[in-house]
Amino acid sequence: MAITSSALGRPERDPALLAFIKCHLTSIARWNILRVLSEHPGYSWSVEEVAHQAHGSADATRRALEELADEGLVVRSDGLQGPTYALDGSEPTARVLVRLRLEAGRNQGLRRIIVARMLEAYGPAVTPLRG
Repeated sequence: MAITSSALGRPERDPALLAFIKCHLTSIARWNILRVLSEHPGYSWSVEEVAHQAHGSADATRRALEELADEGLVVRSDGLQGPTYALDGSEPTARVLVRLRLEAGRNQGLRRIIVARMLEAYGPAVTPLRG
C-alpha cells in the first residue's frame, strides 16, 4: 500500500492537492462554487442553487460555471428549465476536489495555501506554490 502525504497528516504537501489548487483555484468565487459542487458529486445543480449556496450572484456564478465546464471540471447538461452543472464523482479530478474540500476543512496550512493562490491572481505574493 502506498503511503500518501495525506495519510501522513501533511495534505499541504500532497502533490495532487497542490496541483489542483495551482491550476484551478484562481478566485474565491471559483473555490466557493467548486466547494458547493463537491459536497454532492453527481447532483445536477441549477445556476441559482449554486449561486445561493456559494453566496454569489447568478450572473457571476453562471460565467464561472461556464468556464469550469469549458475546462472540463464540471459537466453541463441542457434541460428545459436551463442548464444544470454537476461534478462527475467518478473522475479523478473530482475525487481530488472532494479530498481537497475535506482536508481544507481540517488543515489550516492547506487553507493558507488556498488563500495565497487566490491572492496570487491579484499580484505577486510569496507562496509555497512558486517554484
